[in-house]
Amino acid sequence: GAETPPPATIMWSKWLTHDRGECIDDGGDDVPNVVRNFKVPVGTYLRLAACTQGYAEGSFRLPISGNWLIHFFVGVPRYTSLPSSPTAGSYPEESEGYPVADDTLEIVLNNRTKVMHNLAAPGPGGERQVYWEVFDGVSAVDFSFNFTSRDEVDHMHMLVSGAEAVYVGDDASKAKALSLLGGTDARVSGKVENAVDGRTLKPGRKVGNGYVKGVVVPDGEEATVNLFVGSSLVSTLDVAKGEYDQGVATGKYTCQTSFPGYYSFYDDDCTVHNPTGMEKNSVLSPFLNPGDARFLLVWGATPPDLELRLDVPLPGYVKHGSMCVVRYTNTHCTAHSKHGKGKAKLEHTSLNGFGPETISVRGWVPGKYVLRVKHHAGANEAGGLDKKTNHDPALLDSGAEVQTYMAEGARRYHIGSHGYTSGVDWLVVRIDGTTQEVELCTPEICPPPGKWD
Repeated sequence: GAETPPPATIMWSKWLTHDRGECIDDGGDDVPNVVRNFKVPVGTYLRLAACTQGYAEGSFRLPISGNWLIHFFVGVPRYTSLPSSPTAGSYPEESEGYPVADDTLEIVLNNRTKVMHNLAAPGPGGERQVYWEVFDGVSAVDFSFNFTSRDEVDHMHMLVSGAEAVYVGDDASKAKALSLLGGTDARVSGKVENAVDGRTLKPGRKVGNGYVKGVVVPDGEEATVNLFVGSSLVSTLDVAKGEYDQGVATGKYTCQTSFPGYYSFYDDDCTVHNPTGMEKNSVLSPFLNPGDARFLLVWGATPPDLELRLDVPLPGYVKHGSMCVVRYTNTHCTAHSKHGKGKAKLEHTSLNGFGPETISVRGWVPGKYVLRVKHHAGANEAGGLDKKTNHDPALLDSGAEVQTYMAEGARRYHIGSHGYTSGVDWLVVRIDGTTQEVELCTPEICPPPGKWD
């Protein structure tokens, strides 16, 4: 095939082969006896509703047949007598009682069965149990989830996140793919980075997942870094302590990196040059709780300082149409609304090229959000803003890419191809806080920032 299929998001309830019934909560508004603090897109998760037993089954057709990794998490709720702020789907914090340890979830994917329990992990709750299985030679994921519990309180039940289906190759001949590559080898080097804190994902390392700090990467757990040409898996790199440095045939690849508990990194423009090779880090975002979002900015070695910014709407009673901007000098925006609290925060910044710059959203509030990039020093740097043309060559040549991780999956936006630039600003997308609909920025819907920005 011409293209390596990018990771596909499976929102389970969109692919059911029978009626969901009233005992499965998928975030929809029509589930009986279920309380909503925030609206989340229907299908963001699956959970046993106000029942003691619930069953869901369906089938998701994969983009192409081949070998596929299917991964997601099963979340254990965390009891807290006074939640500091409501969370979307009341997960993981809930105030209705301690989760019952012997709650059971039977997961069957393509006739392979796995059983998980509410408190399989010892601890205060809030743990995530990662499901990670590779299926060879498949064209669909036939799935069923069977939940059982002794209590009928929905928020005390386990929660199944949406899944990511990641193509990992097939058994077809690689001869054509190999013929497209060069006859010489060059080095591919880089490291596997956590988008939340910029730390290398290596065994024994303590990292944050955006909700808690100090999550230890298990012993022996290294990322899988694959290079593809079309649908052929050509090379799997050796990863040690979260880093890789290896000779491969020169040419154009798609590179993809996967790690348990994280969305996969995918880049269809990985060119290994002769003789300089390719230096590329794999920046991975940890799985998000339902209804939350994360935005990443990555770019090349120059300019040293690009800044990811998010304009967050404030509720009408503050001042109609006013915004709060998440940025380097203002790391949090908290919008108090009648639905509790919607919070956006800057998780990580980078001041010497490459990125990542990372912003997360916990619960959306009504209004329009604008995601944009600023070349902070562009007006003063050599090679920066040309005031006559209002173009900033350093920004335009930065190779900047913005990645958005939302309920519907990951999307990637490239400077020069998506949104528009104005001076030292790249305006990328506008997001509706009520529907989470995403639109590419135009000067009409995302006016250029003013000079005080």
